[in-house]
Amino acid sequence: MTSRELGNVALKVLGIYILLLSIQYIPIIVSYSDLQRSQSANFITPAFIASQVLVLCLYVGFGLWLFVRTESLSTKLFKDSGVSDTRLTPNMFQAVLFSAVGIFILANSVADVGSLVHRAAVIHQNEQNFSRDFWIHNLESIIALAVKLPLGFYLFFGSEGISHLWSRLRPMARKPED
Repeated sequence: MTSRELGNVALKVLGIYILLLSIQYIPIIVSYSDLQRSQSANFITPAFIASQVLVLCLYVGFGLWLFVRTESLSTKLFKDSGVSDTRLTPNMFQAVLFSAVGIFILANSVADVGSLVHRAAVIHQNEQNFSRDFWIHNLESIIALAVKLPLGFYLFFGSEGISHLWSRLRPMARKPED
């Protein structure tokens, strides 16, 4: 199995996982829509429901895109000698895993983006001083996204470099103790 083939498998599994993550938003949207329609919950705004629909669409879109585009993504991400080898090198395996972790981080950031969009809409509706209030109330989420998004992209696109660096930093073979 080549690194590209392993990448294909890992990316397809991640695409399916992301699609499965999207399922959790369907009952949330339906129940919040029912609550909002019955007007028993004043805190549920149309912007909140729209933000949940946006998150659902982003999960479904990203999961489908990942599932459909695995071949071209793995071609771009992993160099392949073209020779099928059942022995993967540790560097090849680590590169695939780093890419998978990067996609996982990016996929989990989608919900945070949707939440920020909702909060921005609510603050914009209710507050006159939108800019200051938005930053004050959402600083933790903004910092988390500022760390997650670059880290996810770096792990996804820089997986081979990270794997190479990792192999240089830690010795691959240890001497057996006598």
